Formats: sequence, C-alpha cells, structure tokens
Amino acid sequence: MTSETSRDRVSSSVPDYATLAANGSAAALVYVDATDGPRWMNPAAALLLGVDDIDQLRRPAGEVLSAFVDEDGRSVQPPPPVVNEVLVTGRAGGPLIVGRRLAQDRTQWLEVSGRPVLEADGRVGAAILSFVDVTERQESRRAEQAAAAELRSVFEAMNDGVVVQSAAGAIDRKSVV
Repeated sequence: MTSETSRDRVSSSVPDYATLAANGSAAALVYVDATDGPRWMNPAAALLLGVDDIDQLRRPAGEVLSAFVDEDGRSVQPPPPVVNEVLVTGRAGGPLIVGRRLAQDRTQWLEVSGRPVLEADGRVGAAILSFVDVTERQESRRAEQAAAAELRSVFEAMNDGVVVQSAAGAIDRKSVV
C-alpha cells in the first residue's frame, strides 16, 4: 500500500518530471520553482496554454495570465491558487478548473493539478503542475444545466399538472398545480 507521503510528494532527486517534459510527454506539465516561479514546461503545456516559451508565463499578470478565468468568468489572479496550495502545504493540490479565453468569445477549459517537489531536507522546493483539457466535459455540463433550468422554468409556468416518468416508471419530475 502506498503511503500518502510517497503518493502525494515527489523527491527532487528523482528526475522523472524533467525527463518527461524534455522528451515531449503528452501530459501538459509546468515546473514552478518556489522562489523563481515557472522554470520550464513541455511542448504539450506550451500548446495547451497558448504560449511560445516559459518566459511568457513569467510576465506581468496583465499580459498572459489575465487570459485565465474561473468557472464564473472572473479573472484568475496569478499564480493559480493550486500553486500556492502545493507550495505552502507541501501536499498535492487541485484539481481546479480554469478557463483560457480564446478568440471569438470561446473558452478552453483546463483542469489544473499540482504535486510538490521536495528538496533533500524535506522542504518544498517546487511544484509540478499538470493541465488537462476538459472543454468538452465543461461545455456538456453547462448545456445540461441550461436545459435543466429551461425545463424547470417551463414546469413552473404551467397551469396543468404534468408528470415525467423514467423508463422504469419512477417519477422524475412533476409540476405543482
């Protein structure tokens, strides 16, 4: 059985993340140093985050990172909250859903998770962030919520009694008359 410490923490003496990033892993990874900020990312992260090089992630918030929003459309202030969570607590952080604003009022939704990288003395020296594109899942969830809200408003406006049953015969929804 894996202990929480070994599962949630990565020793900086193990170069797996650097090797993974350097070899073009399909996972979108960003290494964030506790004192110097973002240090490297792999090509998948550059593509997913819409940046050409790591220096773009180091620029002032108004340039690149202001393009990120939370699920309510508010700007996410850098660094993303999951970074602070990992660097301060030394535990795995996330997942956190953030959106990246694209052209034509579209949003790409990303799930961000982080893991601490420990120094030899046990201090947290960095965080490895992983990004997963969850746009389809978010859009599907939002469409489902909109459809449910529309159905609810139709039911509330009806003057007739209506019952919706599942295929098994259970009552799923009924209007109040």
